[in-house]
Parts: sequence; C-alpha cells; structure tokens
Amino acid sequence: MFLECIVQGVYTERLKLTEVVMATSGSGTTKSKAGTGATKMRKVADCRLFPSEKNCSLTIAGTEEEVLEVAVQHAITSHGHPNTPELRNQIKAMLKDER
Repeated sequence: MFLECIVQGVYTERLKLTEVVMATSGSGTTKSKAGTGATKMRKVADCRLFPSEKNCSLTIAGTEEEVLEVAVQHAITSHGHPNTPELRNQIKAMLKDER
C-alpha cells in the first residue's frame, strides 16, 4: 500500500508537469497552475515599435509579470530611463498580446 501511494504520487506529479508543458508549448497561453484550467495570455514588449537613438530590436515575451520586470530593467540599463512608477506604467500600457 505504501509503495502504491508513492508510485501514484510520482505519477500525479509527472502528469501535472506534463499538463504544464503541454499548455505552454506554442499555444500562446500559459497555465497558471497545473490542472486548474486557468490560463493567462502571454504578453510581448517590442522595442522596434518605439523610436530610439539605439534602434533597439529587442523583443521580450512571457507572462505580463515576467515581461514587465525584464522590460523595465532593459529600459533602465539600455535606454537610460529613470526607475519610476511612471516608467513601469508606460511599459505596462505598451504590452501587446502575443500572436
């Protein structure tokens, strides 16, 4: 019985991991929690859409939280923008849904 519970637990964890991998592989959506059915649309920040002196071609894609965090750091370190709440709000407003 104990061994059966361990095997069942491993199988269940592998199934959950498989569901997450399947949900994120090329579908444009990411499951927020394995098995819950809840999805989040992936977001994109594309520097090419905004004029800059550097002619930056960086594109960042992922969950809204991931993209926002990386895009803010990129704007600060690569483009010299100050780290302000306004910058974060401007970047958040420019995010597009991934196609």
